Amino acid sequence: MIVNGLSFDNIHVATKFYSTCSVIAEEFSRLYCVKEKDLYGVILGRTSNLIKDYDVNVSKQVLQECDILLDLIWETINIGHWKNVDVFWRQLYRSICFIKSVNLSWDDRISEAILSCDMGLIMGAPFGEELFVQELADFLSQYVSIDSLCETEHEPVGKAEVPLPFLTNHKKIQQVNAPSLEKFIELLKPSTPFIMKNVIDHWPAMKKWSPSYLIQNHGERTVPIEIGSSYTSEQWSQKLLKLKDFIRTYMLKS
Repeated sequence: MIVNGLSFDNIHVATKFYSTCSVIAEEFSRLYCVKEKDLYGVILGRTSNLIKDYDVNVSKQVLQECDILLDLIWETINIGHWKNVDVFWRQLYRSICFIKSVNLSWDDRISEAILSCDMGLIMGAPFGEELFVQELADFLSQYVSIDSLCETEHEPVGKAEVPLPFLTNHKKIQQVNAPSLEKFIELLKPSTPFIMKNVIDHWPAMKKWSPSYLIQNHGERTVPIEIGSSYTSEQWSQKLLKLKDFIRTYMLKS
């Protein structure tokens, strides 16, 4: 796979991916889903041939077939309670998302390819040795255009002092400044609560993770977010959002 002049090992990806496909193929018979099985077989076959001999028209056809199958799966996994959804459908969803991402990246549609990977990782389920889904998303993330927000450097988000509510009947909780491992183990023995302070000040993230850094390195990744102060609030909601849009809307709003 060539992306912006850089190569991602097709054979490496294909070998790992197709070694897991048998896990999914066996499940079709259990669920008697002939239409989905036939379409999945067509998509796999065409993508396998594209790895050896790429054809833009065939790749576009594969993308259309992926969308058809993803729509069928999406309808299935969103009927009834999530816990009752057969895990096979989520495994199949992640598999198709990966195939779609590969074909999108061949067409230099990098942002869409990353979104497809992330949707598979968020909504799908693991089905074997499949770190390649994350590997592909990480690889593609290196070659997206840097967001304009990165042109302005932002300081890492500092520590905030959270005011504690006043309690009329309470006991003071012990506070310990950056305890050693030995001290931490000692503090655990009485089984009484304690507060640790300044424990992560040395973490690289405390200096590195500014909005600019996150946008530049992970801005195209899609993440699930929760909006609202409480689950019981009428304004509370969930949505999938690109990290750069989350930072722009909720961190740099002012």
